[in-house]
Amino acid sequence: MTTPNEAPYAGFLARLQGIKVGDVDVGQLTTSAVNDLSSSLAGVKDEATAQSSMPGLTKASSEFDQLTGLLDQLSPENRKLLADTLALIKPNLDQLLDKALAISGVGPIIKPTVDAIREKLDTLTKV
Repeated sequence: MTTPNEAPYAGFLARLQGIKVGDVDVGQLTTSAVNDLSSSLAGVKDEATAQSSMPGLTKASSEFDQLTGLLDQLSPENRKLLADTLALIKPNLDQLLDKALAISGVGPIIKPTVDAIREKLDTLTKV
């Protein structure tokens, strides 16, 4: 379990620490993307909170974009480590996404961004 100050999935994401592509820290970028996604979805309860979650969801989507762009520059070992790590937490992220989408009125607001994030996660979890 996580401690109160620990980010969700920190134990899994710690495995990515120190992986770099140029000056980009892949571990930090992955952690940031997952945390932005989780924290944005955590507060979604209705249409108003869905609207206010959009900047965080858009930021997470952009971070997953960056990660996708770095895939070809990762060594095969690090690419597999990234894919395996994200594959471990993807079911939990999917559950968060599904829960938010199931809230009345929320789907039309967040679905395009959620669909884009799911697509990027699918790409990132394949070796």
